[in-house]
Amino acid sequence: MLAEIEGLIIKVLQDNVKGVSKEKVSIRAGEVTPPAITILSQNFKIESQMTDSTGQKNIQLDESFSVEGDQPSYTLKNKPMENGIEIESPPGTLLKENVDYLFDLNLAKITFVKNTQAKLKGKIRYSTQSDFFLKTLRLGAKYIIDVWGKDWNETDALAEEVLKALLMGNEEFESQRIHLKPIAGRIKTEEGKDMGKRIQLAYLFEKELEIETVAPTIAKIEISQKRP
Repeated sequence: MLAEIEGLIIKVLQDNVKGVSKEKVSIRAGEVTPPAITILSQNFKIESQMTDSTGQKNIQLDESFSVEGDQPSYTLKNKPMENGIEIESPPGTLLKENVDYLFDLNLAKITFVKNTQAKLKGKIRYSTQSDFFLKTLRLGAKYIIDVWGKDWNETDALAEEVLKALLMGNEEFESQRIHLKPIAGRIKTEEGKDMGKRIQLAYLFEKELEIETVAPTIAKIEISQKRP
């Protein structure tokens, strides 16, 4: 979640800022020796659900079965697609349609032609059309990017490079569904030896989080009522 955003910020800055070595672009931890660029997560929030969409997709299922008796039958739990089924019984041995079994697509029913075992066990692989439900949340994370220079000219030049680098890297962020927006900037004068000056740039990084659930189509539901 946040690690993905931070990793991409560092990568974009390392690839595009030439005024500082790559190892001097990092998550802020402890004392800093200029010139350097450090990233610090200030806070984040998750907004309420934005969208709730539905649709259909094809999924592949593996279904275990166990039947017994003379010419036993088995009905699939979900409605299969027309591209057929594969049956392994025992696992690893592929059965042949119309030789070892008959398959009724409309009823999703398999009838085994012969059974010499007390129990017939195996696995059925098939495709089915599934309803899916997609929920989207938005994560908003605020980051402070500190630009450290030994003097004002170096700090100012590095800050300009950072701004340009993030602008150039916008496409790379968008490809990961991360949207960035500059929100503030300020100048800080550091006390202590060799600290020089520091420019702080505040950015908001927003990422969409998707949760997808699927519900396979049930093959058939039969309801019967006995007459008195």
